[in-house]
Amino acid sequence: MNDTQTFQFGGTEVRAVLRDGEPWFVGRDICWALGITNPSDALAKQVPAEWKGVETVYTPGGPQRLSVVNESGAYRLIMRSNKPQAVTFQNWLAGDVLPQLRRTGRYDVAEAAVERGVELPALLKQTTQALEQMIALNREQAAKITADAPKVEAFDAAMSAAGCHPLNAAAKVLGHGPNRFTARLRELGVLMYVTNELGGRCNVPQQRHIDAGRFVLKTYPTWDAHGRRFTAYTTYVTPKGLEWLRSVLGALATL
Repeated sequence: MNDTQTFQFGGTEVRAVLRDGEPWFVGRDICWALGITNPSDALAKQVPAEWKGVETVYTPGGPQRLSVVNESGAYRLIMRSNKPQAVTFQNWLAGDVLPQLRRTGRYDVAEAAVERGVELPALLKQTTQALEQMIALNREQAAKITADAPKVEAFDAAMSAAGCHPLNAAAKVLGHGPNRFTARLRELGVLMYVTNELGGRCNVPQQRHIDAGRFVLKTYPTWDAHGRRFTAYTTYVTPKGLEWLRSVLGALATL
């Protein structure tokens, strides 16, 4: 596994690995730094195959195979971004990160600042200001989550009172393991995967089954441990849907 270099751009974590001495960046990290909210779509449609690949990257959860882009791929994403931070990100990548990665195999904020002629006291001030901004943002996000919690709990209570079950609970009621249950419903075209802004996949019902009253889909904004906003999806099975699934899955079991 390649050593993973991790650095920060405006509070966004950007990871890189060296492949044959050349830096390759985790694609979704580049997208988040540029304000691109659907990394999977951007990487698939905007970056040619020869400029992207897959590398094993160390994460807190252990090594993972993640999509990466080379320097050309990173610049392609920058050029396609219409966000105001794109120019700042390009200057930082080209002027600070890439030269150091090629020369030393690592990126050091203090060393990069000295090379640009920034005195260390000024760097300390900049770092302190950045930390204060991150703390303020985290406090704002925590307050939002706290304010929304009663609404989410109230919705869950309303669903429970109406006899609706989250997918895992519905699987248990029907006597199935949750993973096999959702996999089978995807095979049948009842559920499908949607990808949230962080690249995570969620099971949601096809619209025709929502319209038929078999499922209820709840979406709401939330944040991950790094302060990145994304949309959460919770699927509930209604009493009508539970009986329908019992019939469908029972009929399939006898085939």
